[in-house]
Amino acid sequence: MRLDDGLLEVYLVLFPLACSTGDSHACALLDDSTVKCWGSGYNGQLGQGSSGSSAADLSSPPRSAINLGSGRTAKAIATGVAHTCALLDVSTVKCWGSNDFGQLGQGTSGNSDSSTTDLSDADLSTPPRSAVNLGSSRTAKAIAAGAHHTCALLDDSTVKCWGSGYSGQLGQGESDSSAQLNSPPRRAINLGSGRTAKAIAAGDTHTCALLDDSTVKCWGEGEYGQLGQGNYVLLTSPASTAINLGPGRKAKAIAAGGHNTCVLLDDFTVKCWGEGKYGQLGQGRKTDLFLPPISAINLGPGRTAKAIATSGHHMCAILDDSTVKCWGEGDYGEFGLGNNAELSSPPIRVVDLGSGRTATAISAGYIFTCALLDDSTIKCLGHGARGQLGQGSTANVGDKPHEMASLPAIVL
Repeated sequence: MRLDDGLLEVYLVLFPLACSTGDSHACALLDDSTVKCWGSGYNGQLGQGSSGSSAADLSSPPRSAINLGSGRTAKAIATGVAHTCALLDVSTVKCWGSNDFGQLGQGTSGNSDSSTTDLSDADLSTPPRSAVNLGSSRTAKAIAAGAHHTCALLDDSTVKCWGSGYSGQLGQGESDSSAQLNSPPRRAINLGSGRTAKAIAAGDTHTCALLDDSTVKCWGEGEYGQLGQGNYVLLTSPASTAINLGPGRKAKAIAAGGHNTCVLLDDFTVKCWGEGKYGQLGQGRKTDLFLPPISAINLGPGRTAKAIATSGHHMCAILDDSTVKCWGEGDYGEFGLGNNAELSSPPIRVVDLGSGRTATAISAGYIFTCALLDDSTIKCLGHGARGQLGQGSTANVGDKPHEMASLPAIVL
């Protein structure tokens, strides 16, 4: 763009490396290791210093990246209902946004010797100065954000969670008001004798870990069967026995969202369990499942999966040919099929990502979906009322015919 004085204003073109979606906001990790977020900013989750009204919403990514601290950059991001976290280049964690349950980790209830100022009840509209206190000499190698809690996979392959623990999702053996932690606990979660974690996932009120032996354990609220234990159960710490994924089957990846859990298995099939009233478990019916089903989801003739995402109400998979299919509740076009159908199994048609475009990563928000494409761009579809689709408007996308083919990538 040419300025009044004849100079040219130059825009640096940035490309996304990762995308994460919350209830009604989305964030991208860019190739310069900065973070930008857009959508609902009511609780400060966009990190731009504004909150408290719809005026804090952004219908497209901001020009300025989030200030993560002097010299600091990010290498991973995670989004909860209304909070955002970044794993920084020095393997520390900072979170901002809603802090109604201490999910930002800036208090002192977990580590009594912490010198961090107690900000346990304050929402933060920018990242805090101090990183989360993960324990003496501990750093993080992965993060996950649930509805109102946050978890970190630490450098010693243990797991710590903080925030809301009313349903036992922090894994500390408690599930009442005393279970709320506004900073990480001193003691890591007991995953079983000799067991460590290699990946973590967080739903609304439950948490799961992919263990070093490629088994899966979940804990927290199990009202809908999301813990995979075969019955309604609330677990305040991981079960002694791993979830039965089927004869000889191991997990390659896990996803948790809302009140359900999904696994990508070692044979590249997908199984989901938990709440199923929208058909989101992909079994052709709308019922809850308290155990992983015997049969994997039918992704289409000869098709397998290489990545999965769940929001709770809908699920998505990137298939072996890098196309995308989504199913479950589709009221706002989050499947990208030009309608608002509810699907209890994957559709025949794949999401139209644009001519020749395929997906490299997928993230499912509450009632919207974002895909990272093979040309290093992001497209989001579904519910757009808070600007979370990043198109500069609040319109829904994907619920009307022919919308997807002409959908431009988000300008970052």
